[in-house]
Amino acid sequence: TIVSTSLVGSKTLPANFFAVGKTIEFKASGTFTLSSSTTTGLTFRVSIGGTLNIDIVISHNNTITAQYFELVCQLTCSAISGTNSTYTYSARAIGQTTSGANAGANVVYGTAVKTASIAINTGATIATDMQAFFGSNVAGNTISVQQATATYLN
Repeated sequence: TIVSTSLVGSKTLPANFFAVGKTIEFKASGTFTLSSSTTTGLTFRVSIGGTLNIDIVISHNNTITAQYFELVCQLTCSAISGTNSTYTYSARAIGQTTSGANAGANVVYGTAVKTASIAINTGATIATDMQAFFGSNVAGNTISVQQATATYLN
């Protein structure tokens, strides 16, 4: 496990950490509240190397109270050329509906999939971060994280 204490956390990976096919999975879960219908949303971000930001935005025009969320993002090194690597990634955020006939059912808030190349210098140390932030500062917006991890899968 690379990051295990909070959603807003970072870890520096050592130089030459990545190899072709190596995958890191970022996960976070908890609850959030959007206290105003004028809030512009909640963004979950996974970043690596100061170059690649993988964003999923939850945008609603209603208030949301203590909504469950789960973020899963996988990042795979697809090629290395010299000291630069290219990556593919996929990410999604899901939650559970809180009312109506489908209360408790999982719903997909958003997904992000990238197959194009992003160059990151793997010959140097690489910073990884998981963040969550609101699009506007509205009193009462909150996020509570029960678990956040980044794990080397293979």
